[in-house]
Amino acid sequence: VKMADIVLNPDLQAREKLSRENVEDYAEAYRTGAKMPALRLFHVADEYVLVDGFHRYNAMKRLGFEDTEATIEAGSLADAMLAAAASNSRHGLRRTKGDARRAAIIATNALLKLNPRKRPTVDKVAELAGVGRSTVEAAFADMTAAGVKLGAKDTRGRKATVNVESETTHETGTGEG
Repeated sequence: VKMADIVLNPDLQAREKLSRENVEDYAEAYRTGAKMPALRLFHVADEYVLVDGFHRYNAMKRLGFEDTEATIEAGSLADAMLAAAASNSRHGLRRTKGDARRAAIIATNALLKLNPRKRPTVDKVAELAGVGRSTVEAAFADMTAAGVKLGAKDTRGRKATVNVESETTHETGTGEG
C-alpha cells in the first residue's frame, strides 16, 4: 500500500498521544531491517483508514517509506472504530489509563453509530475495548460531560441492595452497570 493512500483519522487513534520515544525505537528497528507487523487498514468509503499501527506508520513516514505492507479489511466506519478500540489491548506499547479510556470512548461511539437508539452497556464496551468496567464508566462520564447522548440506562433485572456496613446502596443483576 502506498503510504500516501493511508488516511489517519483521529477518531480511530486509540492512544491519547503518540510516544516520540516509541516512534524513534520503531524507526531504528526499521533502519536495522527488523520485521515489524503489517499496518492494519480498513477500506471505508474509498479510503484506506489506519486502525492499528500509528507508531509504526509514523516511524515509516520519518524514514521516508513510500509504501508498506498492510492488512486490509472491508467494513464500515463503525467496524473500523471497533477494530481501533481493540488495538493495543494485547500487544504493543502498554496502554496508559488515558489510552484505555480513549479505547472505551471509541468503542462506545462505534456502538452508537451501529444503533443510535440503544445505550451501549458497560460490559459490552469493556469487552470490545479490552478494558475494565471502571474505565468504561469513566469514559461514559467524560462523554456525557461533553454532551454526547448515550441514551437511558436499561435497569431491567436490577435490584437495589443496601450494604449495611457502609450504608451504601448499589445495584445488582444482569443489566448494565
